[in-house]
Amino acid sequence: SAASDGYKRQAVYRALDRLGLSPLRLTPEERMEIIAGLEADGIFLLKGAVKPVADALQCSQASIYRYLSQIRRDRTGQHNQAEAE
Repeated sequence: SAASDGYKRQAVYRALDRLGLSPLRLTPEERMEIIAGLEADGIFLLKGAVKPVADALQCSQASIYRYLSQIRRDRTGQHNQAEAE
């Protein structure tokens, strides 16, 4: 719905504001940091979250999925490493 898309976009804008960043000039690392924060907040558990987040960050939905895949892979690697120690 339009209301829930607005909520998802607002979450992105809050993250950008907290970091003092503009969506026009994000480095890949900054975009990764924002998406990791949104993932930690559970935004991507909401149906249809990728498109409004991609729109707000001015990148493709495919880019969001790539970032999420890397974030989740890194997180899983950290869990496995901790168990090995």
